[in-house]
Amino acid sequence: MRAGGIRSRDPAALQGRRAGFVSRALAAVIDLALLWLLGLVIVLLASVVRFVLLGPPFVVSSLPPVALTPASFAAGVLYLTYFWATVGRSPGQHVFGLRVVGRGGRPVGAIRAVLRAAFCLVFPIGLLWVVVSRRNASVQDLAVRSAVVYDWAPSARPTSEQR
Repeated sequence: MRAGGIRSRDPAALQGRRAGFVSRALAAVIDLALLWLLGLVIVLLASVVRFVLLGPPFVVSSLPPVALTPASFAAGVLYLTYFWATVGRSPGQHVFGLRVVGRGGRPVGAIRAVLRAAFCLVFPIGLLWVVVSRRNASVQDLAVRSAVVYDWAPSARPTSEQR
């Protein structure tokens, strides 16, 4: 391992250390793509149901603009909350070996997962604080007392080290 950084050829050396900006941002991009894909599937299924019940023509349904933003926000909060409160990581975070933890490396729990998810969606630019934070903490981490650590274990469990 190089002094002052976390570069290592051995991923196990990073286990439990706080994740940096790039891995967290790329995980968020994957989650955003999955949410978009999920929304597309729901819209297409609703259109097929409409076609089956009402007949031709096949029209792709969509929510009115006034309902689209709240529906997207709610879907994002539910998606992130479910994964953070149950397994401690979203699918995007799973790809990069990241886990959201609370104090002492314990899972964040449902209430803090909801708050963190809402805060991440309302203020996504808060992730940039990781770049200047000595503890690699985003604004969301500071607000809800969480951390994102490297953790390749398959299930949520306390980590031994959080830097």
